[in-house]
Amino acid sequence: MPVSRFVPKWLSYQQRTCDKDREERTLAVLVGAKALIERGWIQGGWCVLEAPDGRRRFVGSESLTRRSFGTVVQACLVAGVVEAATRLSAEPMTAGPALDALWRALLTAEGRQLDPAGRVPSPTARGVQVGELTRWNDHQDRTREDVVGLVDAAIGQVMAARSTRASDEARVAALATT
Repeated sequence: MPVSRFVPKWLSYQQRTCDKDREERTLAVLVGAKALIERGWIQGGWCVLEAPDGRRRFVGSESLTRRSFGTVVQACLVAGVVEAATRLSAEPMTAGPALDALWRALLTAEGRQLDPAGRVPSPTARGVQVGELTRWNDHQDRTREDVVGLVDAAIGQVMAARSTRASDEARVAALATT
């Protein structure tokens, strides 16, 4: 039997495994971000760090405060995702898929067009998306409930995509056995 017959199955299995892992990490990051934001959400900066002695320091985009100052106790939307990703994994791009999910949820909520291909954005495009998520977070009429609602919407979209993929895999497996 030629090896080439198994290559598509192997590649397909590798892709499914990678997709499942990415979805699970994305969900874990979003759930962690939601918990942090529910405990303490801020606008106009990235986060509030609390030192072991109880002192708190506001960290904005121009801040020179080192992350080692303390524990993140309050965060904006983007910083909440980055902090949750950092707690989950030391890999540098762990926050990326969660930020992408939030971006898609924001576009959906605002009735804007989604990229149907679902491509991973370039670093420049992701930077633009992060900037827009930050501006959305910092809008004067925004509330913690709005931010938590967006995170919930992103979680729902990731779970729906996971469910659809699992159904598709089950159909393909059923067809392969017949």
